[in-house]
Amino acid sequence: MTERFHFRLPTQLVRPIAAAMVAGSVLVVASPTRAVDPPPVVDSTSAVLDADVGDPDGLTTLADAVWLTNTDEALDTITFDLDPADAGPIDTVNVPTITEDLEIVGPGRSRLTFTSSTDSVLTVDNDADISLSDIAVDGAAAGSGPFNGILLTTFGSAVFERVDLTNTVTGFDVNQPGPDPVGSFTATDVTVSQATGPGVSTFNVAEVVLDGVEVTDAPASTGIRVENATEVSVTEGSATDTLDGLLVDGVGDVMLADFASVDNAQRGIVITSGYGTSTFSGVTVSGNGGIGIGIDATSASPPVGLDDLRDVSITDSTISANDGGGVSIEGAGVIALTRLEITRNGVAPSSGLGGVYLGSDSLDPSEVVISESIISDNFGDNGGGVTTSNHDGDVTISSSTISGNQASDGKALRIATTGGGGLVEVVRSEISGHTAGVAPVVYADGVPVHIIESNVTGNAAAALFEARSSDGGITVRDSTITRNSFDDAIFQNGEFSFVEVFETTVTENTAPAASAGVFRRALDGG
Repeated sequence: MTERFHFRLPTQLVRPIAAAMVAGSVLVVASPTRAVDPPPVVDSTSAVLDADVGDPDGLTTLADAVWLTNTDEALDTITFDLDPADAGPIDTVNVPTITEDLEIVGPGRSRLTFTSSTDSVLTVDNDADISLSDIAVDGAAAGSGPFNGILLTTFGSAVFERVDLTNTVTGFDVNQPGPDPVGSFTATDVTVSQATGPGVSTFNVAEVVLDGVEVTDAPASTGIRVENATEVSVTEGSATDTLDGLLVDGVGDVMLADFASVDNAQRGIVITSGYGTSTFSGVTVSGNGGIGIGIDATSASPPVGLDDLRDVSITDSTISANDGGGVSIEGAGVIALTRLEITRNGVAPSSGLGGVYLGSDSLDPSEVVISESIISDNFGDNGGGVTTSNHDGDVTISSSTISGNQASDGKALRIATTGGGGLVEVVRSEISGHTAGVAPVVYADGVPVHIIESNVTGNAAAALFEARSSDGGITVRDSTITRNSFDDAIFQNGEFSFVEVFETTVTENTAPAASAGVFRRALDGG
């Protein structure tokens, strides 16, 4: 059975089809295509959204442009062509949430400002990629607020360049849903000022890159806060006059270069995570009300094995005048402190952790190398220059100067543990200018301490060296001990500890008390 179909062609198609059939040609009939619309160009600072009703005013506002890019996936760029006389800020109250990939290219930070009269200035969702450049954001310019600056939730990648934010709650509020960190956030040449919340806050973002980001004048909250990320890079930026300058929690690899955390009410830089690496170079941390640099690798969740302990490297940096102390590191793996100036940290006579504080526990032995550094004029409650407390790994101090430090208990170099620590060596270094009062300059309790090829000079104390407990002892070899003054002895040890001196020059030291001597064994059973 043969079925027949009947249809009518428009008259204008009949002759061409017939001619093609006679000639044996292949006939291709193409459906008409819609012309691609050009990317929207914002030419009005009005807050009106009317693109969804046919654009009766003939103008393109920012709200119109975002609506168009959300509804047409072929449109992914917004630019501006504003009358110079129309210099007012753009109120983003009617701008839809950005849900499609979009690049917004502004005319320049000094030429255009986004603001909002009701909520966050811009919001991104739906796994969209967003790029924003050459714009200023003022969270309160619309006469109310302040409001959040940029709110990102459930996005792919986010890139911000040459953006200034002021008068916001949180400058950048960047969040991804859990459980694992995803996406990336990059900010370059960005300033955030006068925020009542964090200047930059990210949560669950896998890769965070901050290059030239400056957060200032936000004393009620953290300058930069990064939580639950895979890697973080912060370069050539600063946090000034905030609560905590930089707070990193639950992050893998952390890299800081040429970053400054200065004059913050509490801490300068704090990292709490037990895995990954922390690499700092060219960092300046000064004038903060708490610890300068605090790294706590004991707070890992879930617990990590020894191979995953956070390694720490800090080089060519200055840590000075921080009220809570200079550098505090607990529970880390390999620690390298190289060419540092750690000076004037801690507040005498009340509080502080001194220049360098190393803490750990018996489950987390770590290896520490301090080299080519100056640790001077610091104050601590228990040890002014370098202090270890229950630190179970080896510590080497080489080619460094430890001078003029003070402590409540008088000790300039305090090495103590209750768990049987590793070896502490001071090699080719100088220990000088300490006034320890009734306490010793170098104190070892439960840890062997070796002073090798070093100079101990210009100190004043009850004793220069004191060893306590059966696991603690002091060995001085190939060194010079000169121009010190002491009340009791140069070397003092408990009943079950020892002091050894080999091939060392001891000269021009003074003792005002007639009972003082070179060696003295304590009678307290230590």
